[in-house]
Amino acid sequence: MLFVGAANGIISFWQFSISPEELSGWGPGYEERLSGEGDVAARTFENDSGDEQARPFGLGSDSGTGGIVGLLSLPRRSPSSP
Repeated sequence: MLFVGAANGIISFWQFSISPEELSGWGPGYEERLSGEGDVAARTFENDSGDEQARPFGLGSDSGTGGIVGLLSLPRRSPSSP
């Protein structure tokens, strides 16, 4: 799980650093989600410079997947015995 979480973070960072047009080139699913076609909202926003930027997907199909995978990879504390 730790490896998958790390890979997802790297992919998310890469997706955040490229333009929405470049990310749309990854395939029709990316293009549809970035443009907001169908039943999903557009996955872009305007940054402080006024440029359009993509909200990264990571390895999942929607936002939050990376955080959930990362959370699952964290060690859990076992309850203390009285």
